[in-house]
Amino acid sequence: MRNAVNYSPQGGEVSVAVRRADPEAVVSVSDRGLGMSAEQRQRLFQPFSRLHREQAASGMGLGLFISKALVEGHGGQILVQSEPGNGSTFSLVLPVSCRAAATDNLRQLQDRLVPHQSGGER
Repeated sequence: MRNAVNYSPQGGEVSVAVRRADPEAVVSVSDRGLGMSAEQRQRLFQPFSRLHREQAASGMGLGLFISKALVEGHGGQILVQSEPGNGSTFSLVLPVSCRAAATDNLRQLQDRLVPHQSGGER
């Protein structure tokens, strides 16, 4: 939301939509701001990435990087639709039942952190 407001023209419209698309919930935030090119969208979720430096918006370029990690940690994803001069829509897609996704993510994390032992239990 903050990025949508920061990168919209003064008095620009920012809209929020929430819908359920089983088995997921989708929250979309749209603005009519600067928009982004395909090249800019590729860098969007990289740490310390500030795409529109000429804007007066503050920040270090970590917000979307952290947001993506948190959303993916819950089994979701962030989708972006944008074109230069036509604004952007960010959609947060999360499973309605986070339990299965969280369990899978915990197993994957455990597999990375705990070395497998042959012939026995971990």
